[in-house]
Amino acid sequence: MLLHFYLFITALFSSLIAVPGLRKWAFDTGTLDLSDERKVHKGMMPRLGGVAIFLAFFFSILIFIDLSPVIRGILAGALVLFVTGLIDDLAGLSPKRKFVGEIVGTVVTISISGLHISHLGNLFGFGDIVLPLWIGIPFTVFAVVGVINAINLIDGLDGLSGGVSMVALGGFALLALLDGNTEVTLLCAALIGAILGFLKFNSYPARIFMGDVGSLVVGFLLAFLAIHLTQRPGAGIQAVVPLLLLGLPIIDTIWVMCARIARGISPFTAEKTHVHHKFMDIGFGHRTSVLIIYGISTFWAIVGILLRDQPAWLLLLLFIVLTTIGYQVMRFVAYHPEEFACLAFDTPQCLLSSRIYLKIAAGGNFLTWVLGALLFSVMGLALAAGCCVGEQSIRYGMITLAVGAGLLYLIRDIRDHFFQIYLFLVGLLVAFEIDQAGANLLYKGITLGDATQFIFILMAPVVAFLVVFRENKEALLTTPLDLLILSMCVALAIVAPQFEMTFNLPALVSKAIIIFLSIKILMNRTTQLGRTACGSVLASLLLLVVRSF
Repeated sequence: MLLHFYLFITALFSSLIAVPGLRKWAFDTGTLDLSDERKVHKGMMPRLGGVAIFLAFFFSILIFIDLSPVIRGILAGALVLFVTGLIDDLAGLSPKRKFVGEIVGTVVTISISGLHISHLGNLFGFGDIVLPLWIGIPFTVFAVVGVINAINLIDGLDGLSGGVSMVALGGFALLALLDGNTEVTLLCAALIGAILGFLKFNSYPARIFMGDVGSLVVGFLLAFLAIHLTQRPGAGIQAVVPLLLLGLPIIDTIWVMCARIARGISPFTAEKTHVHHKFMDIGFGHRTSVLIIYGISTFWAIVGILLRDQPAWLLLLLFIVLTTIGYQVMRFVAYHPEEFACLAFDTPQCLLSSRIYLKIAAGGNFLTWVLGALLFSVMGLALAAGCCVGEQSIRYGMITLAVGAGLLYLIRDIRDHFFQIYLFLVGLLVAFEIDQAGANLLYKGITLGDATQFIFILMAPVVAFLVVFRENKEALLTTPLDLLILSMCVALAIVAPQFEMTFNLPALVSKAIIIFLSIKILMNRTTQLGRTACGSVLASLLLLVVRSF
């Protein structure tokens, strides 16, 4: 797993470093996306973030992975898509020429890697659908181009396309891990790192867009990762499962294009008719619309992983039925706004400003200090556990501390939401550290694990109270990216029973979330207490590293 971690971290930092430079270059050269009547953003926005995604992904792969024919083919095709998207972002390309680039890239990958769709499983309940070569290759080109354009067309709100892609990649990585497909897990780790670094600057409110170069490359890679996951010899993942994970952008593209054809206009006409536009028409704000779509994508990722062994026709039927119901509900709400007027108030301020709320929230000052004392107690137990952990935990501690030093050098602000995500990962490592040393006696028959469990039971309701009854100025989860990472961790905990593990992942994730929210609360309430809390978490990690010497 260390190789996956190195790939992820290399791609992450490469993307973090590259995006600011590309953003400056775009402003200097005027390579900007101008707003118009069909776009949500206002003003001018750099659109070359996808260059950072591709270069970070490509760089990390070349450093750490031996290039098998499959990986060489995927990289070669991705390079064609990169050039096509870059030309479109810099000079503009007609849709026909973009399609030519997408088709050429797909054919290049098929030719070098041999990857193509050869079977679809028992999609309709009448037996397995096997495609001969003369049908399989054209169908592969059609499917890949379809996924590329689905990702391209859903890229309409800040962080939307990148976030949906990250959820799908997380699902692909878990499925590949269950199926023993190492190549897919490695490629997913690198691409997740590259997209995550970009999302720091693209999450609402965005400072840069991925542009066509990003959406074309990411869509292309998602398509071929799905093919590699399901079509390799001996693959245990049904072809319909990746369809569930990528289902939202795919079904939205099909739905919108069919609606345009039914109205007698070109399916490629630029309109505000995609699912994210529908949510905003209903009354949801930009941020909430993105979060809802993240939630839907995460739901289907969980369903795909948990039900991956069910009959293919049943999974397809479930997807079609639930998606159709969802679209009809959304359409009904859009046509009857007077019955759902509450949706237009997409803001927490109406609640946070109420008299009852403010009266209850006034009691939060005392609980803040209680939470601080409990958090410091957990860190004290972590310091005790640091003397009992094994060599592997020490190695991970050293790597995590080095990553934190690099982030602080790049960000220089512990309040930055990206550093907050890093603190969540540190909290996860601290929880794992305590769990591994939990059997050690602390005092008169009380083990380290017992004491930790008791403190977390006390912390949970305090954190819940302070999250619900917080002050107006407090923003615990400041961007959709924060919630995306949090939801992916919760999803991982839900599917954890599918894996054979020597530790309780759901419990570790729950404890890490409590530690993370505790630090955020303390930082928002009192700066000094927040810095002390952050320092105590990093101190427990530092002790782990010091012990290794």
